Amino acid sequence: MTRFPPYVASQILRTKSPDRLMAEAAAPERQLKRALSAFDLTCIGIGAIIGAGIFALAGTAAAGEQIEASIWKTPVLNFIISYLTHVDLVFGRPGAGPAVMLSFVVAAVACGFAALCYADLASMIRQHGGSGRLVWVLR
Repeated sequence: MTRFPPYVASQILRTKSPDRLMAEAAAPERQLKRALSAFDLTCIGIGAIIGAGIFALAGTAAAGEQIEASIWKTPVLNFIISYLTHVDLVFGRPGAGPAVMLSFVVAAVACGFAALCYADLASMIRQHGGSGRLVWVLR
């Protein structure tokens, strides 16, 4: 097992004073520019509404939706299966059951990887995420 030299530990634990950070952030070359237009903000709002709808539909996806003799809300696949297997037509949607939970687990893993990517990016930007040392420590 190799040990780090003592100066590496002091470099990792070194901090800047808040006054120095604010002075660096006030520099004109470090100022953020407004880049979002009204169209971009509208798209973000629509995306948030769709995202909330996905979580609201998780319950009906797990339980299914049984409808009494409504052809309009029956998936086309039900008609095809009924025709090919010569069984009675099932109206509505069948429930997915535990498959919904597995899809949330897969989504959680993907969100975890995205969080690690954002943490790595934030650590590279010195004034907004840290001193730039997180990337070196994690590698």
